[in-house]
Amino acid sequence: MAIGEAIARSDIKKQYYLETRGDVLLPHKEVFRFGRAWASNTCSRDRSDRRRGTCKRATLGSNFEALEFARSLGIYVLINLIADPEWDRERFRIVREWGLELPEVVNISITPPYPGTESWINEGGRVVSRDYRLYDIQHAVLPTKLP
Repeated sequence: MAIGEAIARSDIKKQYYLETRGDVLLPHKEVFRFGRAWASNTCSRDRSDRRRGTCKRATLGSNFEALEFARSLGIYVLINLIADPEWDRERFRIVREWGLELPEVVNISITPPYPGTESWINEGGRVVSRDYRLYDIQHAVLPTKLP
């Protein structure tokens, strides 16, 4: 809030970009409301990122609630879905159809089990590569159902 208040008092004219998750946005709605107010006063644009996936502690319902809240503030939303390595063609088809119905951009990435995280503890023994250059949400380092 202090950073937002300082920006609001200044004459800074910048575009702002923000990445967050629904389970972060919902408990802090007042911060996002305030941020949206000073951002629009400084000709800025916020972009909020909704992520869903294993070990994120967010439910599908709470992610939709966060999306609706962001929309209500006029925040441009980029949705990033984290694909499970077990997704098959049918799951990707369903997600694609859903994504095409939305006004937001929908991106699909795959998350690696980063060493030291809960997903590493649960899935680390299954990794197919320890080349950490591939741990970038673009490359699958766990076995996948699809080639």
